Amino acid sequence: MKRKVIAVTLSASALMFPLGAYAETIPQINTSLSAIIQNVTNWVLGIAGAVAVLMLVIGGVRYIISAGNPTQAEGAKKTIIYALVGIAIIALSLVLVNGVIALLQGSSS
Repeated sequence: MKRKVIAVTLSASALMFPLGAYAETIPQINTSLSAIIQNVTNWVLGIAGAVAVLMLVIGGVRYIISAGNPTQAEGAKKTIIYALVGIAIIALSLVLVNGVIALLQGSSS
């Protein structure tokens, strides 16, 4: 009787926890140099883009708060312009880095 209970319990637990099925869904990590460079570049440029957008918002708030004061309004305009230039540089560098990596991967295959 005990053996039957143990056998049923082990069978039921094996059906409840199909660990073998999860072995196929484990993602493979690409550790090539180009993948690492691309990941680091994407993270750095993503953070820089978030900071640039934040500066754009701060410049807009400063412009609204300036309430007609020409020196504060001029400072806010410069902040907005510099933030937009930063966003453009970040976008272009993202395209450039990903393009170079794609070209290098294409030529090595």
